[in-house]
Amino acid sequence: MTTIHLKGINGLRALVALVILWGHIPQDAFAKWSEVESLPLPICCAYVFFVISGFLSGFRHSSIESFACYYKSKVKRIFPLYYSYLLIAVFVYCLFGWSDEVIDNRLFYYLFLVPNIPFCSASGLVPVVHLWFIGSLLLFYLIFPIIVKLGKGRMLKLSAIICIFWALSKWAIYLFVGKDTFLYRYWGITGFDCAFAGVFFGVLFREKSVQVYSFLDSTFYKGIAILAWVLFLSSGLYGSFLPAPVRVEYIVLLSICLIFDQLSNKPVLNLENKTCNWLGKISYEIYVTQILIIVLLSSLYVKFNLSFPDYLVYLCVTGVVIFVSWLFNRGLSFFSNK
Repeated sequence: MTTIHLKGINGLRALVALVILWGHIPQDAFAKWSEVESLPLPICCAYVFFVISGFLSGFRHSSIESFACYYKSKVKRIFPLYYSYLLIAVFVYCLFGWSDEVIDNRLFYYLFLVPNIPFCSASGLVPVVHLWFIGSLLLFYLIFPIIVKLGKGRMLKLSAIICIFWALSKWAIYLFVGKDTFLYRYWGITGFDCAFAGVFFGVLFREKSVQVYSFLDSTFYKGIAILAWVLFLSSGLYGSFLPAPVRVEYIVLLSICLIFDQLSNKPVLNLENKTCNWLGKISYEIYVTQILIIVLLSSLYVKFNLSFPDYLVYLCVTGVVIFVSWLFNRGLSFFSNK
């Protein structure tokens, strides 16, 4: 598969991973430092990852030579960290006497790569609840090469059809089945509308790069990019007023604008630099490892009766998560290259 570097994409990954981390730090479900207040952070950031994954898949879809090679590359990237984290989380919880919170029938969903099922049932296990995203992403990676083979050069049309169908069916389930049902939650977090929107624009960028670049460098698009950044970064202030089925699609549109902004010659917010690239390369590790680290650090915070300013809590947690994520990345890369 091609290894073409698309500038700024790793930087966007880094930004999204950090926003998700900062959004998790004050959540009562697993953090006990009650004095830390929630920040008005951008909403639905996990779905930006779907869009990025879809965009890259669409951009590189012509390089898929065989199902075996494609699936092998995804397994090699996703499984080692997923199962390493899962085993460590269970071990740590048992070590600290919290085994009742992880050892029950729900654990089988995580072992068999369907962590989105307990999440949709509002019964996820605390240290691994966020792994729902991996389960949903795996569904996309499972069917994407099949769609490519069936598409036979019609990926623009097929990706648009899937995206629109998924979004409209989600609306139908929301209206006629109910927003608090398992079906609606499962349909929503599967994220095919987000991923295949990304695929559509990834294919478009690949096939129409000259025309797209001309548009991206126009004054008109620069205004769109500025507006997209302002709306995305401030979405935490107004996002709750958007209807649930629309909220994700709205962020998808902004995400596409942000991706294209990075690919333009003069991006509004340039995320193509060594620091952002480095953080982007470990963004998967940042996402996966953060919850257990937050749980452990918050428990120590309470045990030793500490009292830090909010900014220091965020700074310390972020530093520890980044360091641990780097260690995971280095360690797993070492063993995978053996």
